Amino acid sequence: MMIKYVKIDPVSGVVLFAGAGPTLPSGAVVVPSALAVCDLAQMMEVAPGVFSARPQVSLVFDGQSQVSLSGCPAGSKLRIDDLTGSEILLEADIDVDGYSEVFSFPVGIFRVDVAPPVPYLPAQIEVVVS
Repeated sequence: MMIKYVKIDPVSGVVLFAGAGPTLPSGAVVVPSALAVCDLAQMMEVAPGVFSARPQVSLVFDGQSQVSLSGCPAGSKLRIDDLTGSEILLEADIDVDGYSEVFSFPVGIFRVDVAPPVPYLPAQIEVVVS
């Protein structure tokens, strides 16, 4: 019989690793069998034995030339790279909760990375404008 388990950060409740096996690793806890192991890596424990999806920022490409960023918490790191020209266009530290912005791009290939603080999930999007 396979046991589903997670190792949880005791401070943030974030799942550090998840797995399944015949025995329980040291420091891991058993999780409900209804939860998929692949989903657990993006979850956090909000109460003993109760798991919820970690919050995330929204990065949306409109399919033309704009990327909308919203719901970015204070403490996030934002980076925009021009992959065509191999240069960093923007590096910024976000200091307000709920930060939102719309970025417009010229022709090229770009990557937008957001590294928010725990418990938020990081976000990344690649944009191709032709």
